[in-house]
Amino acid sequence: MFDNKFLQSLSFDIKLTKNKLLLVAFPHIFISLLSTLLFAFDYLQLPFFLLATIVVTISLVYFTRMHLIFSSSNSVYRLHRKTNDNWSLGFKTKTIDNLVISDTSFSSNFLIICNFTDSLGQNFPVIITADSIDTDAFRRLKVLIKTRKGI
Repeated sequence: MFDNKFLQSLSFDIKLTKNKLLLVAFPHIFISLLSTLLFAFDYLQLPFFLLATIVVTISLVYFTRMHLIFSSSNSVYRLHRKTNDNWSLGFKTKTIDNLVISDTSFSSNFLIICNFTDSLGQNFPVIITADSIDTDAFRRLKVLIKTRKGI
């Protein structure tokens, strides 16, 4: 059974860390290097190489603004759990209340991907690495997702 600590409210700000930076940058760097190598050895034609470069660049800019520097208006930088099934997300310019954690959320020892859903069905994904919030909050959130206590 859970102790009262898991039933208490949970509130934290998400910060930029080295692990989160690597999580976003590494796939983009890998795909860029792979497409460059394929182009260099004539396995990829110029139009496809340019298309891959444009797509990777757009994706990198999107994920950087959304999850690293929080400059997008849709960037979530604050989470607050009011009750078992009531969350609020803090954005740059607004706060959205009455959200629930979706069943599609993922948690591991190093990474949590929370998918919050509002009453209209709109999704709000949040990427949280183990070092981007304090250890206790990460552990509590991980347990809540694994046991679906936050739903």
